[in-house]
Amino acid sequence: MSYILFLSVLNMSITASFVILIVLFIRLFLKKVPKIFSYALWAVVLFRLICPFSFESIIAILPINVTSVSPALMYHEEPQINTGISFIDSALTPLLPAPTNAGDSVNPIQLWISAGMTIWLTGIAVILIYSIIQFINLKRKLIGAAPLKDNIYFADHANSPFVIGVIRPKIYLPSSLPNVWQHFVIAHEQCHIKRFDHIIRVLALIALSIHWFNPLVWIAFLLSEKDMEMSCDEAVIKKMNSDIRSEYSQSLLFFSTAKRFTVTAPLPFGEGNTKDRIKNVMHYKKTMPWISAAAVIVVICVAAGLISNPKAELHTSSDVLKLWENRTEYVGNNAATGNILSELSFPDNMQYKSFELQTKETPYEIIIYFNAADNAGSPNGHSESMSNINFTQLEQNARVMFSLIGNVEQITFSVSHNDGSIVTSQYARNNYDELFPKTETYKEFQDVLNMIFL
Repeated sequence: MSYILFLSVLNMSITASFVILIVLFIRLFLKKVPKIFSYALWAVVLFRLICPFSFESIIAILPINVTSVSPALMYHEEPQINTGISFIDSALTPLLPAPTNAGDSVNPIQLWISAGMTIWLTGIAVILIYSIIQFINLKRKLIGAAPLKDNIYFADHANSPFVIGVIRPKIYLPSSLPNVWQHFVIAHEQCHIKRFDHIIRVLALIALSIHWFNPLVWIAFLLSEKDMEMSCDEAVIKKMNSDIRSEYSQSLLFFSTAKRFTVTAPLPFGEGNTKDRIKNVMHYKKTMPWISAAAVIVVICVAAGLISNPKAELHTSSDVLKLWENRTEYVGNNAATGNILSELSFPDNMQYKSFELQTKETPYEIIIYFNAADNAGSPNGHSESMSNINFTQLEQNARVMFSLIGNVEQITFSVSHNDGSIVTSQYARNNYDELFPKTETYKEFQDVLNMIFL
């Protein structure tokens, strides 16, 4: 379903935002080391932005739930944001539309999600259309470029060197480029190609198009490009036998004063960030081996911690087998349902009390009753408990029960508070069958568990 894709992108963007913030923090400690290390960290951000899957690891350092916005959000009577960080959840949840009334034909959160998806798709279309138009204009202006050698060309309209192309990338140089600068300018662009930066830039543009609504992604895009260019500058200076820092800086200044052409095109590389690049070039000096080694260790550890998800609280193999052994085709099987519930884990602030089976008429339903662990000493204990209910965990339990109990159509979690109020979270199989598949074999059930707790 299309809204599931939209919510998946939203979750990816939230997760990537935390990764970006951590990278920005670590980047502060890498100022004195070669920029290649900072640039390498942005690869983790790119992975989080374009890859919908990851893997679990005990060394994961992400402090959040990777499914902060549950696909079942639109069916909750009390919609919640569940990042796993209480103060963020408390700040964001009140921004959601008010809970729906039983008589309402449309849930307000569904309208929000539908409107958000429309705006999101419109933004993607605008960015891609703009990029395509700019790319076509750029290619038109490159007609008649004079070959220098191999894949290198002189272009009359170019005011800055750049690389264009994915499969067979070409280097374009300004026709006015002085001969004395050509060798290291070409070396810079060849460094981009050697490191596949021309492909990374396209992937970054795709990520930016998908997550255009996230300001942190724009910051990451600009800073990663800056680190990309600086790391290439450093690679060229390190490669040359003589000190070319002064001449190299002059070439950067020369390109910046003639900036009228390539910076409007999103796909090729322009000179960009001239002031910072010149400063970095002039202050460049070879790094001590032990410092580089320490930076390598830091980058590897941080990357491994950010690219993986925190290990979910999966059932042990014996627990999974017990759950599977109690599968039943009928919701009226009281013993099997009770045994399944006894193997599930519920949020700490919800004390399991009992369950009820509705089997006389459809929809066939299981109602699970809880007492909330209200803070009796707090005048607003009820609202605190409401905001702390882990609806993601409830959804996970519902998905397990739907996959094991054949004809159950609805599952309701009912939480009673000390003040007499009741909060319910209801899940219906026919609303989103993709989330709650029925399993026929033990292997299918294991696959469902892996998907649920991913």
